[in-house]
Amino acid sequence: MHDDNANITRRMLLLLEGECLYGDAAFATTRNEILLRYVKPTIRDEQIALFFLNDVIRYWRTICVDYEHKINDQKKAPEIRLVKLRFSRMLLYFGGVVAVAETRNMPAAAKRAKLLELLSLPPHRRIEHVFGAGAQPTLELYSEFLSTIDDATTRAALSEDREDRGPSETYNTLKVKAHDFKDGLMDQLLKHYKIDHPIVSAMLF
Repeated sequence: MHDDNANITRRMLLLLEGECLYGDAAFATTRNEILLRYVKPTIRDEQIALFFLNDVIRYWRTICVDYEHKINDQKKAPEIRLVKLRFSRMLLYFGGVVAVAETRNMPAAAKRAKLLELLSLPPHRRIEHVFGAGAQPTLELYSEFLSTIDDATTRAALSEDREDRGPSETYNTLKVKAHDFKDGLMDQLLKHYKIDHPIVSAMLF
């Protein structure tokens, strides 16, 4: 079957932030079967789950391209979509990266078990679990974003068509915080794993 954008989106959402509403056993089995395809028995202990990471990165790039399509071709309001991309979708992506990074130096079965363990946590809890207290300043920025976006007046302002008026003050404020959020995540990644960890080179090349 052709693995189009719809398929990868469903698969990544199931793995990265899926929650079971009923049928816990079937849900766990489905996740495990998917991870069996991502983490083969032949993978070496020192390797990270690179196949899975590549699809996490692919999913992130798909979201970014979809954003450009919606604002350029469909003429949808860019501000609210961009801040959600830079916060909630960024957190989802980074939570996948962290899960993969934790699979280093363990046999294949343990890699899958580690992924299942971490993916059972919401992305923000997953990052907190791995990085500990060091992640709090960055996660507080995310909490501020959630509080801001939850306000009906703010959402309305971000959803306006401002093509002829320039960006809104609310958007400019969130844009600065979004840059701080991204920098905070990367800072924690490099502090925790160091520059020689395979997750760093895998994200760059």
